[in-house]
Amino acid sequence: PGARRGARDLAVDWLEALAVALPPRTVVRRLTVDGSRIRIEGAAANAAAALAALEVSEAFTAPRLAAAPARLARNGGAETFVIEASLARVFDDPGPAAPSDERRSSEEPARASGGSQGDGA
Repeated sequence: PGARRGARDLAVDWLEALAVALPPRTVVRRLTVDGSRIRIEGAAANAAAALAALEVSEAFTAPRLAAAPARLARNGGAETFVIEASLARVFDDPGPAAPSDERRSSEEPARASGGSQGDGA
């Protein structure tokens, strides 16, 4: 187990972040990753809501609609969308040497300086 994770592990982490970020009942029909860029083609009740959800996610930066949404006659009138963004968050495996926050509070003194809690988790 090294400090860096494999590409497959990172892809799984970004898929999970995407699933958490997107509104319920959003369907991703095609997902393309090219380096640090991602292109998401799908359908949602509201394409603008899907875009807004990615804007507040820590895993993606600069999301934008790459094409105008189109309303489908079927599927309850869902809107199709194409969103492009950058993959911003890097999911690093802290390795066995990094204690959890719970263990740190009881086993290590708190650091007076350093990063704020929640960074990189």
